[in-house]
Amino acid sequence: MNNEFSPKARLLSYLDLFLTGKMGAQTFCDSFEHVYNMELDKADLSPVEAKAFSGLFDKIVWYSPFEEERKTIKNYIGENEVLAEVHIAMSILRKK
Repeated sequence: MNNEFSPKARLLSYLDLFLTGKMGAQTFCDSFEHVYNMELDKADLSPVEAKAFSGLFDKIVWYSPFEEERKTIKNYIGENEVLAEVHIAMSILRKK
């Protein structure tokens, strides 16, 4: 498989697309969750990548675009929280 389209490369591209506003929160969360959970071989990740991606995954699975739902279910997060979590993941990845 071409490394450019590897699951790890796609996860990294999703981070960039979301941060630059080229991908919305719902699409980002759905895409990241699917690739991380269903396609990525976690053994292909460095320890730093594993920490960044797993931490982000653990948060974005709780994304909800609905404010009322987030008020009712306290684990749910909104777009601002997703953005904050992406920034945390990016800061971890920069330590590679």
